[in-house]
Amino acid sequence: MKTVGIYIFDEAEVMDFSAPFEAFSVANRLKVRDGQPEPYHVVLIAEQDRPVQARNRFQVLPHHTLQNHPALDILLVAGGVVTAELHKPEVIQWIKNVHQSTQITASICTGAFLLAETGMLNGKPATTHWEDLQDLQDAYPEVQVQSHVPFTQEGKIFTSAGVSAGMILSLNLIGLDFGMDFTVRVARQIEFPFEV
Repeated sequence: MKTVGIYIFDEAEVMDFSAPFEAFSVANRLKVRDGQPEPYHVVLIAEQDRPVQARNRFQVLPHHTLQNHPALDILLVAGGVVTAELHKPEVIQWIKNVHQSTQITASICTGAFLLAETGMLNGKPATTHWEDLQDLQDAYPEVQVQSHVPFTQEGKIFTSAGVSAGMILSLNLIGLDFGMDFTVRVARQIEFPFEV
């Protein structure tokens, strides 16, 4: 079983974390329906053990904090209003530390700014929400910012464009584990338009 940790914070974009959570959860349901064990353990991780107030006052309880989460195979960093997060050295250092042992480290939407702040995107392609592409390039000139793509990959690092692109990325990550035929089943179950 792979542990998928999704980092959330105040003013995180709701779909940035709920869409990946749904994709991996539906993959679990379909595998169980096929008589197989759940392949993913999906958890929400926040800086502190308290309700996170995402965009538009959407409240959610994280499963773990930076200090007590299980080892992660996949780290997904949500986006949203990331200004405060960029000024938290402990969060940036945590991302760097966790990245050392993940199989995949990825960002959704403006979560790319947090990955860029660690330096891990230097010299690599990356994308984010279309409104923030220029800001990402201006703030991190060593990043090869890509537009008009749903996600980027270099090695084990992935970044995705805004909001619903997190679902596209998650489906593709599931496809890496189980093939695109299974991914199409997951997308169909969610009724999410998806092309291989």
